Amino acid sequence: MKIKKVLKSPYLWAFIIGIFSLHIVREMAMRRRNAPDPMVLVPTWQLIDQNGQARGQKDSLGKVVIADFFFTSCPTICPKLTEAMKEVYARFEDKNEQVEFLSITVDPETDSPEVLKKFMERSGIDYPNWHCLTGSKKEIYDVVVEKMRVHLGEREYLPNAPGVYDIPHMAHLALFDQRGALRGLFKTEPVEMAALVRAANFLLEKPDA
Repeated sequence: MKIKKVLKSPYLWAFIIGIFSLHIVREMAMRRRNAPDPMVLVPTWQLIDQNGQARGQKDSLGKVVIADFFFTSCPTICPKLTEAMKEVYARFEDKNEQVEFLSITVDPETDSPEVLKKFMERSGIDYPNWHCLTGSKKEIYDVVVEKMRVHLGEREYLPNAPGVYDIPHMAHLALFDQRGALRGLFKTEPVEMAALVRAANFLLEKPDA
């Protein structure tokens, strides 16, 4: 009789349903914790960093790389991209041997190594695993468009704003795996930023995925 009474208890069934629900949620979370399949198998590339030193794909092999495409005088989306990069950096600041951050300029005619270095100082970017990269216009086009397959447009001067220009480019953060393959492009919205962090963590746990 006591067993039947216990089985009829709404509290028992609420407990069982709760445990079952937690299990389902945990399983779903684990399934979401993955990384997109490789989008682009990026060929070897090389540019120069804010210190005028050559830096390229070979320097990042074995590390997860998170990158953005920007320019220092950008009047539109670039400040938001930089802040998004900082936000993601904070999630991996204890893994600077495993994760690297790259900000690649799309305006190399203006963004020399010296200009990039001043930009990093103004932006409070002082981390050993975060590099700003530039090169000639041809080199940037070759790396960004031809090898990474990322959109990059031509300089467009804004009407009613003398001397102010924009350069259409990707407004996403890019995720590269330890072999240098492009694994995903993520917007700066909270949901996609969280997906980027999950994907990066997945690659750290399973570098051969």
